[in-house]
Amino acid sequence: MDSKVVYETSNYLIVDKESGILVHKDKFTAEEETLISQLKERFREELYLVNRLDRDTSGLLLVAKSKLSLLALKSLFEEQRIDKRYLAILSNPLPHPKVKISFSLGRDKGDKLRFSATNSKKYKNALTYAETIDSQLVLLSLKTGRTHQLRAHLFTLSCPILNDPIYGCKGKTTDKFGQYLHSFSLSFIDPWTNELVSVVSNPPLEFVEKLIELKIDTSSLVNFESKYNSISESLSGK
Repeated sequence: MDSKVVYETSNYLIVDKESGILVHKDKFTAEEETLISQLKERFREELYLVNRLDRDTSGLLLVAKSKLSLLALKSLFEEQRIDKRYLAILSNPLPHPKVKISFSLGRDKGDKLRFSATNSKKYKNALTYAETIDSQLVLLSLKTGRTHQLRAHLFTLSCPILNDPIYGCKGKTTDKFGQYLHSFSLSFIDPWTNELVSVVSNPPLEFVEKLIELKIDTSSLVNFESKYNSISESLSGK
């Protein structure tokens, strides 16, 4: 199992998921091994996904150890009490250094695999913040958790995530690695201990190699420590 458990309590796990693995089965992938099946085999107990990541998105994922834990952790997401950030390499730089994207999202009528952004009240509201780190490397945060939210919102700005097979490459990818989207940090107050939990995941080697190939300054990643210290302090009330 290449995905790693990076934090564990009696109530939940935080898993660092590798790119390329499904988190759970669906009607199209019934025979394929998934992250949740790997975890169940390892821990020999029922486990429940609190949030999900697309197959080709790497990084941090929250998994509950019971239905009661699942309810408690899902409520944190619903109340926006979990701070979750992503790193992404885009096909094009953002139009501005900092961008707020608030288009609603709904299933694309012409392509069932896609979600479309619109101002229609019939669609589900979605809110994303994007900040340029260096050139095409961006930091993303979302205040809602819609399916394909980051991918669809960035596509709307004509800045699709690099190598995205649905929103960027029309079924064709530029290399073997999946879309360059990484669930980078997860911070929240543990509802059982009232203590701050703050976990950061380094992007995969392929992600860093792509930055070097694109001549993007990888030293800018080092500056995240102070940024996430301030996030943690605000969450813990310091």
